[in-house]
Amino acid sequence: MSINKRIVVNTPVGHFVMHIAGTKVIYATFNNEMAVAQTNHPYAQLVLDYFEGNLVALDQISRQQSASPFFAKIYEAMSAIPVGQTASYAELAHEAGSPRAMRAAGSACARNQLPLLVPCHRVVRSDGTLGNYGYGLAVKQWLLDHEARHAI
Repeated sequence: MSINKRIVVNTPVGHFVMHIAGTKVIYATFNNEMAVAQTNHPYAQLVLDYFEGNLVALDQISRQQSASPFFAKIYEAMSAIPVGQTASYAELAHEAGSPRAMRAAGSACARNQLPLLVPCHRVVRSDGTLGNYGYGLAVKQWLLDHEARHAI
């Protein structure tokens, strides 16, 4: 699927960039590159709405992520983590039907091509510590704090 639109949204934790093919976001990333924000796209407004406290706004963004069957189950389980809550890598593996595949669940989080939209920031270690996050632990903590403040 070829990318036909690139949307950049300025957020409190950096630029959020979405690559869109047709109507679906197929790749997203946080970065700090110099970019001009584009807020005239409905998806950009939904991201802004999320950062303004409407935590369910992102659910309206159509997305598609290529993944193995196991990773697809992990992404589905990750997407089911309620806003303002967290789940452990072990819980994700269990939800995906492979309770002993905690490291594989961690790998799925690391390879998530749709951060924020598929909320890998809500996944923590079994002891409750943050674990890892590709965009830095400060961003992960900010997102978790933001969601905790605005959770329904």
